[in-house]
Amino acid sequence: MKNLKRYIISGLTIILCLCSGCSKFVTIDPPKHQMVSATIFSSDETAIAALMGMYSTMQVNKVSYLIPLYTGLSGDELYNWSTLSTHRQMYQNALQPIDAASNQIWNLSYNIIYQANAIIEGCNSSEILTPAVKQQLLGEALFVRAYWHFYLLNLFGEVPLVLTTNYETNANLGREDETTIYDQIILDLKEAKERLSNDYVALNSISASTERIRPNKAVASAFMARVYLFREDFANAALLSTQVIDNTADYRIEPVNTAFLVTGKEAIWQLAMPTPTANNPNTWEGSHFILERRPMNNAFNSSTVSGLQLEDFEKTDQRKANWISSFTDATVEPNVTYYYPNKYRILNSTSILERTIVLRLAEQYLIRAEARARSIPRNLEGAKDDLNVIRNRAGLPLLSLSELTPPEVALNYILKERRSELFAEWGHRWMDLRRTGKINPVMQTVATYKGTTWSSSAALWPIPQQEVERNSKLGQK
Repeated sequence: MKNLKRYIISGLTIILCLCSGCSKFVTIDPPKHQMVSATIFSSDETAIAALMGMYSTMQVNKVSYLIPLYTGLSGDELYNWSTLSTHRQMYQNALQPIDAASNQIWNLSYNIIYQANAIIEGCNSSEILTPAVKQQLLGEALFVRAYWHFYLLNLFGEVPLVLTTNYETNANLGREDETTIYDQIILDLKEAKERLSNDYVALNSISASTERIRPNKAVASAFMARVYLFREDFANAALLSTQVIDNTADYRIEPVNTAFLVTGKEAIWQLAMPTPTANNPNTWEGSHFILERRPMNNAFNSSTVSGLQLEDFEKTDQRKANWISSFTDATVEPNVTYYYPNKYRILNSTSILERTIVLRLAEQYLIRAEARARSIPRNLEGAKDDLNVIRNRAGLPLLSLSELTPPEVALNYILKERRSELFAEWGHRWMDLRRTGKINPVMQTVATYKGTTWSSSAALWPIPQQEVERNSKLGQK
């Protein structure tokens, strides 16, 4: 793994060149970009380094921590101890567009989309890249572009659909309707899947690798299954999730206490950090969720698992026992115990023991369970079997078919399992509340717990005020 740090540094350098002249996602200096792009895509090595730099942008900016933090504070998963106004706004569902913490997600998402578009355009225009390398890079860039448009759509609502690096085009984009965005996401994912390798590939080539850092066909299938579920295309959601689940040679459900280790087979796609030193984390989630002292009042190590989330676990659930830890402050009387997400247990290490998991197999079982329960004709027997895979791993009693009848009861069980299984991961709970139409009744109760009030307009984060002022076609919903 010594090459990882070198490729991340060189990739970031290349990405800085690609993004030079970029004040926001809409403003690019075209001559400089064209000159740099031609140089980057003149060799397989520099083109691959640019791709790795795109992934590094996700890690350097701590998005794997920020998304679960901000959605957890917005919803009912996390309790806020920070005194920062941006965190208080998030927790109280009172975001101000001028300085909302969610602005970071907007800016970072479009930054990554820009990089993906630059790679797509650079590969398509290059006559030098090896055909197989070009295919793989195009597949990965298309996948990443789809991934971040999905998050923008589900966190901010209708947003600009950015498919080019052309600054004049991007500067005048307005909000695109949800159907059009989803159609493009699926189009990108289908093309990505066609181009991607069956195998995972190495950091600096397209040779097969055991590392699960760069997307392959299974990664595209897994994410496409989620997209189809959100679109309520249950037949395709079940079909795609089944393709991943049936690949038992590569993927399996791991025991609760080892599910997030880098050596496990539950991970479908992971993000890599540079080679750790004594002061560097394996993951940002481990670094910033783990408490070694009482919660701080700044941006990091400032949240705990909410009482509502704790109460939702069944008493014998091994996920609660293994994925939530506590710190007891003995400097006060009576002592105070704080509970924090601990799916990632490594604070700092010189060894790579964990990597951030972006997609994992457990979600695929829950996607298929919901698709089976909601499809016509319904397949409650199949939904039961999928749910029981997850419950069995958690040490919970298995469900009978009669316990999942009528279908509405089955759906409630599935959403409850999603809440317990996917908490503090990539915004699943917040997005589930929105897509299932439960966000208003749930958040009205949560607002009482938080000591605030709930408005249905808070279900979507606001577009940054700077973007609205810069582009008259954008406006707050």
